[in-house]
Amino acid sequence: MTQSIPTATNVDHVSWSVQDLDAAVSFCVEVLGGQEILRAGPFSDPSGDWMSTHFDVDARASASLAYVRLGATQVVEFIQWTATNRKEEWPLNSDVGASHLAIHVGDIDQAMRYLKEHGCSACGGPVLLEGVPHAGVTILYVRTPIGLLLELVSRPAHDLPYESATEARLLAPTQEWSNGQSAPTN
Repeated sequence: MTQSIPTATNVDHVSWSVQDLDAAVSFCVEVLGGQEILRAGPFSDPSGDWMSTHFDVDARASASLAYVRLGATQVVEFIQWTATNRKEEWPLNSDVGASHLAIHVGDIDQAMRYLKEHGCSACGGPVLLEGVPHAGVTILYVRTPIGLLLELVSRPAHDLPYESATEARLLAPTQEWSNGQSAPTN
């Protein structure tokens, strides 16, 4: 049997370092329908090593951050660092440490039309996965104006092939969200 971190209950948040905190929060709230929860900072320790000890960054770095809730189960944290050794460009998706935010949508084409209206661009076209344990899922990677890579994911209503071999399941899609909260259903 596998073990977990003692007393762990859930993933609290995921985090991205961004070039422009205001732009990242604005995109997540205005385009993705998130809810800004809090902002804090800037934090720094101009004469000590607190930042390097606790965050594994340059000792003279400073940081400002914001939390944005997306839907019923996810909070994202954006951090804007000021540091002399900070890299400005986003990593390629194949780089170690690269990441993306995957969002389940009911209609990839409709979602992409909306995102294009807000400065996003598709990486190719939608791809229907075949011959893999999660065959039947359609995906589309999307570049955003803030540098964050999105993946739009649409799952079929039927079971996925992997489900016949295990009791483990991906999280089921939840209700659509608005202002970071699940939208009421009619």
